[in-house]
Amino acid sequence: MIVSRFELILVDKADIMKYIITVVISLVIGLPLFSQAGHNNQALCLDGRDNRVCTGIGVIQPSWTLEAWIKGNDTSWKSLEAIFGGGEYSSLNIADNLPLAIKNGAVGNAHAGLWSPVILDNNWHHVALSCNDTVTLLYLDGSEVARNQIRFSILPGVLGGHEKESMTFDGLMDEVRIWKRAISQHELKHWMNRTLTSAHPHINDLVAYYNFDDLTNGVGANWVGKGWQPYHLRNGRGNYKASAPLAYTMVSNNTKFSGRKEPQQLLNATVIHNEWDCEQGHKGFQVLKLRIAITGQQKPLRLSELKLDLSGVSHLSDIERVQVYYAGQTATSTIRKELSGNGIPTGTLLNFSGAGKPVFLSPGINYFIVAVDISGDAVPGGQIKITVPSFRINKVDYTPEQTNDIIVPQVTPSSKKARQY
Repeated sequence: MIVSRFELILVDKADIMKYIITVVISLVIGLPLFSQAGHNNQALCLDGRDNRVCTGIGVIQPSWTLEAWIKGNDTSWKSLEAIFGGGEYSSLNIADNLPLAIKNGAVGNAHAGLWSPVILDNNWHHVALSCNDTVTLLYLDGSEVARNQIRFSILPGVLGGHEKESMTFDGLMDEVRIWKRAISQHELKHWMNRTLTSAHPHINDLVAYYNFDDLTNGVGANWVGKGWQPYHLRNGRGNYKASAPLAYTMVSNNTKFSGRKEPQQLLNATVIHNEWDCEQGHKGFQVLKLRIAITGQQKPLRLSELKLDLSGVSHLSDIERVQVYYAGQTATSTIRKELSGNGIPTGTLLNFSGAGKPVFLSPGINYFIVAVDISGDAVPGGQIKITVPSFRINKVDYTPEQTNDIIVPQVTPSSKKARQY
């Protein structure tokens, strides 16, 4: 027998009229609400022709680190193949636009004059380039293979490509990590064979993390998820008239990387606020989206509490109902599974309960939407600002990252009422 309860609690702090909604999901025994099907480790497959997998990342000044697992399709290397290239912004002369490449089978960087002393075979290899305030270092499979007393900025705008189609990488890429910090050899070696988690000592310096497990034809998620600036991958081609397919993913055969077998852990969580205004009478207006990134597959984690702060709402009576939905694992998902929301009266404390299933988080990125029904008599110009002070996974509370300088949605007069006059 499943015994679950969803409670929606509204609290009024009389001194400053603080309103906080808490969605508490408590359970005695239950089954996962969402699929826990295993996710195979996927790798990005580039065909060496004109793939354009764009990061959207601009110039990164020292300190920085680039790292990735790569595997050539064969040992017939081109004269030059890009691992990280500048792409459409390669004409900028303020940064190195080919920060990591393969030259006749040797991996390295031309600007720093660093190349590996060995020629790569067609097996999986971990490659990394790191620059601090004084020196740039090249790593291969966790070992330092070259260094030079030089520092410079980089432009990692494209994965496996550059402005010249002939320089497109022909092979597989996985576990791409871009840092705004010089990661030490010890840290590279310790983490290169495992999935990143929040336990990494420099996780706050991570700019982008692509594991390609959720790449679609058009877009791939950046697991860092820095709110309004996510740096998601844009998957395209240099020659859009060609009939060749876009870069795609395939199950990785990299036996050196075993991160997916680890227990689930929270990587990060980000609140993405809606900046669009809402009309009087708008039903199901999406106020924000909570993005929770979970690494690992073993021992699934459970979302047990979600707190919503409504103190930024100008007039609480403008909101008739609050809804919380699970919204799938992609930003464009149409999945909407309501977790709670039966209305918000004007009372200071209200409990909602109903049958449901426990909320287990799936490996990958999990999206949750907070939506509201706007009253038909809502005050025009009133702000609809809701924040997420914290959420609880199992028995641990976390504070998600959210932008402070958001554009707060406002209530606008109903267009239907305007047409009546």
